[in-house]
Amino acid sequence: MNLDNALIDELRTKAREGANVSTLADLIPAHLGQAANSRLMAIAYFHEAFRLPISELGVLGAWCRYGDGQLSDEEIEKELGGGIRKSSV
Repeated sequence: MNLDNALIDELRTKAREGANVSTLADLIPAHLGQAANSRLMAIAYFHEAFRLPISELGVLGAWCRYGDGQLSDEEIEKELGGGIRKSSV
């Protein structure tokens, strides 16, 4: 899969500025179009931008943002926010 380097840079920049996981995820369809608003795209971009392990990013599959998930925005922030902030320093 070819990922958009400009979007990866924007994700990193916004994370350094303190954006939360929800805001970061919103950048993906905003940049690539609504068809890119999916779990797989979020996992791919978060993995590339923040070098988090796929096993850690699997929680995105349970995010309510994608329709049938159980985890709230706050729960996703608790799960991923710290790792994203550490990797974007």
